[in-house]
Amino acid sequence: MQLSVIILNYNVKHFLVQCIASVFAATKTIDAEIIVVDNASTDGSMDLIRDLFPSIKCIQNDQNIGFSKAYNFAVGHAQGDYLCILNPDTLVGEHIFSEVLSCAARTHNIGAIGVRYIDGAGIFLPECKRQVPSPLGTFNKLMGRLNATPGYYDHALTPAAQGPTDILAGAFMVLKKAAYLDVGGFDETYFMYGEDIDLSYKLIKRGYVNYYLGTSVILHYKGESTDMNAAYLKRFYGAMVHFYKTHHKTNVFSILGVKIFSQLIIYWRSLKLTEILTDDFIWQATVLVTTQHDLEGRLKRWSKAPVRVMAPDYFSEEAVLKNTMVVFDADSCAYCDIIQWMARSENSGLRYRVVHPEVGCLIGSDQSTAKGEVVAL
Repeated sequence: MQLSVIILNYNVKHFLVQCIASVFAATKTIDAEIIVVDNASTDGSMDLIRDLFPSIKCIQNDQNIGFSKAYNFAVGHAQGDYLCILNPDTLVGEHIFSEVLSCAARTHNIGAIGVRYIDGAGIFLPECKRQVPSPLGTFNKLMGRLNATPGYYDHALTPAAQGPTDILAGAFMVLKKAAYLDVGGFDETYFMYGEDIDLSYKLIKRGYVNYYLGTSVILHYKGESTDMNAAYLKRFYGAMVHFYKTHHKTNVFSILGVKIFSQLIIYWRSLKLTEILTDDFIWQATVLVTTQHDLEGRLKRWSKAPVRVMAPDYFSEEAVLKNTMVVFDADSCAYCDIIQWMARSENSGLRYRVVHPEVGCLIGSDQSTAKGEVVAL
């Protein structure tokens, strides 16, 4: 078998269904399997998945064992030569795996391959390619000094470029199973956050090449897999301390300094979290991109603005005005087209939702730092 796509789920059933449907479309011409490992969800995720997608392999844990342990356990059941580590709050295009596997075949000593991420508003997410983190680089990132040295993100590669990079994000990461096992997989000391940094760094330390393929794009809603709260901050910066202790061993005073530095950051960011994120977007029109006009009536009950229907063949980001809500019917539009339309219209003043036949809901997110929207139609 060529590829095992492993998706870790925790209480995001609607996003998970959409993700799996897109993965099925992307693996039609590939010898692949889909494995969903669930960390004790309580929203009925696995019952729904078994009903809709009976051919996938399901692993259901009776407790939340964290990101690393869940993926390592699932890899033990994977039969593919390549693994895809995938978040459930993602949407992938039909050609993504063929593009990535082709890149792997032509890249010597490949470790992991990552792609360009956009969020639910079509905005590029820079964490998909990063430098090896340092305390000062992380501090610069938190203070908004994104062009400072040392940095946190890899600015040597533009979003649409391709080439070697240090650190890849774990929302979508493809790597050889042999390389994964060679470096010991994910470090199970990490419960959540930092695992992808650690794995990427272990790969390059072992001599593998991590590669960023910016010509391939996925949608990552991002805010759905976790709550951006004080517990998140504590776990994230605890992970950074663990990474520094593991890979940059120095004297006890340096480690103590890192811990104090991290606690100060947690406190500062906790204060920032009290600032309520608001979205002042008021849409003036809704465009439904579909070939099925029966959706129009259902959409009108939800929309705050007049609904106009456009066929996919006639839709373009230039064909709609700013302050428009664009709703893509996944039964009429190719996933790769939806993602490319969104990526091209970054900062255009548009908002997006996707309606999927298996889900029966509108799904979308306007901010990568906040929970998205799921609306039953």
